[in-house]
Amino acid sequence: IGHSEGGLIAPIVASRNSSVAFIIMLAGPGIDGKETLLLQNRKIYEIGNMPDSLINKRITILNEVFDLPKTTDDNNLLTEIDKIVKKYTTGKEERSAIGFSPKSVMVLANTIKLNWMKTFLYLDPCEYLSKTTCPILALNGSKDCQVLPQENIDAIKKCTNNRAETMILPNLNHLFQNCETGGANEYMMIEETFAPTVLDIMHNWILNTIKK
Repeated sequence: IGHSEGGLIAPIVASRNSSVAFIIMLAGPGIDGKETLLLQNRKIYEIGNMPDSLINKRITILNEVFDLPKTTDDNNLLTEIDKIVKKYTTGKEERSAIGFSPKSVMVLANTIKLNWMKTFLYLDPCEYLSKTTCPILALNGSKDCQVLPQENIDAIKKCTNNRAETMILPNLNHLFQNCETGGANEYMMIEETFAPTVLDIMHNWILNTIKK
């Protein structure tokens, strides 16, 4: 059972180990990391009521930035990101408005040079899901703004030829808490750690799967 990135790792393990009896993907991605992050950014800024024109500009910039590690030396990432940001923005005020202040650009450059991030950006979960033969349960919350539910559940279904059992659970966020908006700013404010209904779904599915 893996959550989020763990939900990506679960099918990697299962595709390589036939002794795995089942996997449960909790908000696990079915699409590659780059697309996951682009969708995530769009949703988060929509929740924050950023104007569509600025959201589109941010996504355009990130789309190019996330391709840089393929062609750019780590030492040149900061310079190349800055060039992309300047190409699409009109000045410091707009840069800051869409999350590309000089400090944010430095953080972004340091993040995408990490080996973990390079792997995540270009890893396609379908490569492993298609080779996973054990039973699969994939659960997502309908208000998940980090691993968007419909896009990822649809991809998981396609990659497994509809063999995976999937559910999009109403009113739950990325952490499977009952929530208002699904925004990350709510996580620490919600008393509930993990919705009991999800535990029941997992419990019943595991018992039924083991019996089979």
